[in-house]
Amino acid sequence: MEWRRYIRQFLTPNKKLIILNYHQVSPRFDTLTNGKYIWNELSFFTCQLEFLKKNFTILSLTEAVAQLRENRIHETIIALTFDDADKSVTEYIMPALSQLNIPATFFVNTAYPLEKPGYWFNAASYFSARNLPLNSAELREIRNTTEPEVYKRLNEKVDSALHLLLDKSNLFYSDYEVLRNTTGNLFHFGLHGHEHLRFSMLTEEEQRANLQKNISALQSWHNYVPFFAIPFGKPKDWNKTTIRLCKELSVIPLLANTGYNVKYQLPLMRFSVDGIDLKDLFQALSPFPRKYYKLNSLVN
Repeated sequence: MEWRRYIRQFLTPNKKLIILNYHQVSPRFDTLTNGKYIWNELSFFTCQLEFLKKNFTILSLTEAVAQLRENRIHETIIALTFDDADKSVTEYIMPALSQLNIPATFFVNTAYPLEKPGYWFNAASYFSARNLPLNSAELREIRNTTEPEVYKRLNEKVDSALHLLLDKSNLFYSDYEVLRNTTGNLFHFGLHGHEHLRFSMLTEEEQRANLQKNISALQSWHNYVPFFAIPFGKPKDWNKTTIRLCKELSVIPLLANTGYNVKYQLPLMRFSVDGIDLKDLFQALSPFPRKYYKLNSLVN
């Protein structure tokens, strides 16, 4: 009911950091490379940026988190993030942001496309579009299983299929040399894992190796920042070990799980907003910040 919405908006904290998370943007949906649930039509995306620019203060993730840490946030602050370094980052996203002078942080997997063409999500879109015999049930299981051995076996199967059916040409990702050499204060680049793996399905040493490779590859980039967007970022995709390793390696972890931040408490919360009208999002904010780390029995 309308009165409930107004009460909810009235009770929602005014002082907060909202980190928004996008993936792919293009004028038209490409069945070979775009994902149904992580794609945004370009004109729609531009309208969302204009809405944000008109109504909120938008800061770089680095500045926004610094204000949160120092208790200097006195309004609703917005920070924009983009996962996976999709090819649309350089083609459409960065130009759209530049035109409106909006800062953003991009999270990059450094294994692709140099070591591998992509990972299972790329395979799902690409193989489905080509009607190739890849078991969709197995792909869903990679996303949802809680059994590490099952996860590893299925990932190995996907990797084999990718190497057989695709060469190492860059079908899915931006030109990393362009990203590496980006300067200025508008765009920054953070960690998303060397490979886009569910860290909860990895041993401690596997998690450490994945994250360290990612750090080593990105540290030479001009606008590298030590933020780690945990791949997928839902409760079953990470564990206590993941957060402890972030602390040991001096990186700040972020999730992607529909939550906002009222104080500096790790991991940081993000909203996944691909295809979502942000006007609806802000009207539906809960007065109670979601704390997914509690579902994993994590303690700061």
